[in-house]
Amino acid sequence: MTRLSMGGLFSRAPEQDPDYAWRRQNEEELTNPLYKFVNLKREGELLTVFEREGEEGLRRYCREHLESYLYDGGNGKRIDKKEFVLWEAHQAAKGCAFVETRSEEEILDDWKEDKFNKFRDHEACWDLYKRGGVGETALHLCFLNNTHNFTKIAHVLLDMYPQLALDYYEGEEYYGESCLHIAIVHDALDSVKLLVEKCGADVNLRATGRFFLPEDQKKLNIMTKALMTTDYKGYAYYGEYPLAFAACFESHEIYDFLVQKGADPNLPDSFGNTVLHMLVIHNKPSMYKYAMKHPTKPADPYRKNKEDLTPLTLACKIGRPDMFNTILELGSQEFWSYSNFTCSAYPLFSVDSITAEGETDWKSALMILIDGRSEWTLPMLQGGVIGQLLEEKWKVFGRRTFGLQLLWLVLHLVFLSTAVYLRPDNIQLITGTTASDIARYITEILIVINAIVFLLLEVNEIRMVGFMGLIKNILNVPDKVLFMIGCVCIVLCIPMRFTKLVEVEDWLLGIAIVGSWFYIFFYCRGWTLTGPFVTMIYKMIAGDMARFGIIYLTFLITFAPAFWIMFRDKPTEKFDSEIGAVMTLFQMTLGEFDYPVFNLAEFPALAKLLFVVFMMLVPIMLLNMLIAMMSNTFQEVVDRSEREWRRQKAKIIVSLERSFSKSSLQQFRTDYSIRLQENSAVHLPVEPGPHGLRALLVIKEETMSRAKKKSGVVASWKKLKNLAVKWAKSSDSAPARVIGKHARDKLSLQAQSLKLENNKGKKPPQGGKQNGFSLKKPDSHPSLHEIVEDAVEEEEEREELEAKKKNSKGESLNLQTFNVQVNRNNDERDAASCSSATSLIQVEPATEPQAATVTVLKKDGTDNKVTVEGHVNPAFETGENADETKAGEES
Repeated sequence: MTRLSMGGLFSRAPEQDPDYAWRRQNEEELTNPLYKFVNLKREGELLTVFEREGEEGLRRYCREHLESYLYDGGNGKRIDKKEFVLWEAHQAAKGCAFVETRSEEEILDDWKEDKFNKFRDHEACWDLYKRGGVGETALHLCFLNNTHNFTKIAHVLLDMYPQLALDYYEGEEYYGESCLHIAIVHDALDSVKLLVEKCGADVNLRATGRFFLPEDQKKLNIMTKALMTTDYKGYAYYGEYPLAFAACFESHEIYDFLVQKGADPNLPDSFGNTVLHMLVIHNKPSMYKYAMKHPTKPADPYRKNKEDLTPLTLACKIGRPDMFNTILELGSQEFWSYSNFTCSAYPLFSVDSITAEGETDWKSALMILIDGRSEWTLPMLQGGVIGQLLEEKWKVFGRRTFGLQLLWLVLHLVFLSTAVYLRPDNIQLITGTTASDIARYITEILIVINAIVFLLLEVNEIRMVGFMGLIKNILNVPDKVLFMIGCVCIVLCIPMRFTKLVEVEDWLLGIAIVGSWFYIFFYCRGWTLTGPFVTMIYKMIAGDMARFGIIYLTFLITFAPAFWIMFRDKPTEKFDSEIGAVMTLFQMTLGEFDYPVFNLAEFPALAKLLFVVFMMLVPIMLLNMLIAMMSNTFQEVVDRSEREWRRQKAKIIVSLERSFSKSSLQQFRTDYSIRLQENSAVHLPVEPGPHGLRALLVIKEETMSRAKKKSGVVASWKKLKNLAVKWAKSSDSAPARVIGKHARDKLSLQAQSLKLENNKGKKPPQGGKQNGFSLKKPDSHPSLHEIVEDAVEEEEEREELEAKKKNSKGESLNLQTFNVQVNRNNDERDAASCSSATSLIQVEPATEPQAATVTVLKKDGTDNKVTVEGHVNPAFETGENADETKAGEES
């Protein structure tokens, strides 16, 4: 009987069928007893009993029917590796027509641990052998269904059996996912608190199943293959930890609670990503700022993942320009500001291509942006911090080094050309005594010295940057590699001269001339006039010509043997050999051919037919396709010529860096940066070396000063408040005090609620903060009720003028910064006119920062909405920055 590896079968099934876990779970709904309690269709006996008999009936049902599915009646049990492996083998055997012949020891020996799902001994409450198709429990399904009744049922189960909170999915697809993860996804704070505080759920439990991996990792055989470089794109890749889940879903209250209970934002997942890395991947700038500046446990923005990428460099790699700018600003220190000018220092750690030790940082933001192919990388090189960094490098060492090397190259090419043109026709290259021979000797000696010096410098550069650095240099500067080959050929000409191998010397010298002159294109990239055109040449060679060459070579290989066999043993020199046939077809491609020669073929009619087919496919179709592709490439480069030129200039600067020693690079880094002192307000990295932490000083011009921003935002909020109060009054609602509650996202206009309550018999607020919204009571008004009344009176005259122009179906209010549209029919007007003692005005979060919807909720359940659209400055700060807002308004 054939023995079958259970672990291997279990690991291969999901790889062969991406829907394996889902299909298996649905198939077991008919046979697995677990699904009679609750299933994925939001049905089950637990729900039926709860709706029919209430909570007490549910508790009685659980004691009678559910406890047999739990370890020790709900007290739990510790699961070790042996029991887990045997259960995994049991799961693999379901539905398979074979008999297991291995012993338990053999099963343990054959088991291979998953590279992502790392098993560890843990507590469990629900029996492993009585779980669902993917290792879930009834509690998981209750949280997954996410209805009001199922949430109540889940809370009852946790109250009866707190150990259920320790269970998590044991199957490979969702391994590690707990009820805590599911509750976070549904933003259920009460459930999260119940799971953690009362039931002791692990706040650092990792969901590492295949479902939670990036998409490119799901395609691997993760049992046998090593991890590869990933793009981190995944539909459910949220960082494995509950805290990372809360951050990715922007659940601030859950995030605070988990941090309070011991969750660490700096814990790495399987790819080394922390919470901040995940926020970059999911493009959450506001949450990134919140996590980084958290008062209890701030996240470290300088942690690197397994690809040696910080959150900043990760934003460069995957194309997150907003995150890139946000991270730069959060790490900066502002020294002074005057009007709309600010002076700030930006740490060079993970930004500059030169490290504190003078080495090349291949994972720096600058290197990633230079090598990047995304459209957004070009603007980043043109301005901002990166543009300033490149400009400082150019001033410190780039301009001088570039000029000296260009002068040296021009002299080298002049000497090389002189030596070639003075070369005699005879083979007497050593014994010449004429003036031209002496001049040739001098130029030959000079070019040999230049070639040897250049090769020695390149060897030293290779020693500094390593072999991988050499490979990257070849990709970035191919013309420099051609020049290196030319120098090698020049040095090899020396032994050829003394051995009188003139023909070999001529071969080497011909290669050296072409390779040396190509190096001039490297310096042409640094000029605005020629840089874009050199870029076009590179792109056409690497892209259009490469694709054309593959197709064209295929046609040559196809037709050349056919022509050669038809002209074999015929009196013609064009197709007398295989190489001759290929070269003749190449000439035919360019339009040069001798039509009468086809009459000499063994089959003239067939030869002429092949000639016609070849001419239609290659010169007519293929060459025109090449012209079209080149035209498209030309237009692309022209459209972004200046930005592309700056990228090429950046590549030149980085290439020049590699020609200096480590000590020189350290000195250059010190020259174009300043030393940054410790600052408790900003988390700074630690750099080794005597120079300390270096930063780039940047003076920026903002479109608006800070004081104007704050005063504009305060004015906008006042007008929004007046609109809400006026709308409430027009609906017969008694105006009262306004309590604003601003969302945590301080960079967008997304207010959560504004309440209007009857002030009769109530004391007005005494200024200060109310629910996070700063309200300052003027001295001239004894109560906030009177403030609201004054605001309404200010708008009544404007309302009376515009009401005459509008019909009963709509109103339009034109304020300075708002366009308000109120659309309602007569029925809604009647409903809105119902009297009520208390009305609630809500400002719904808008899809854009320039829009919000105001809803007036009446006691009878009716509501009216006002859509407020207009420009509102997003720099509004509340709560902690209330004093700054006041200062800005006074300014």
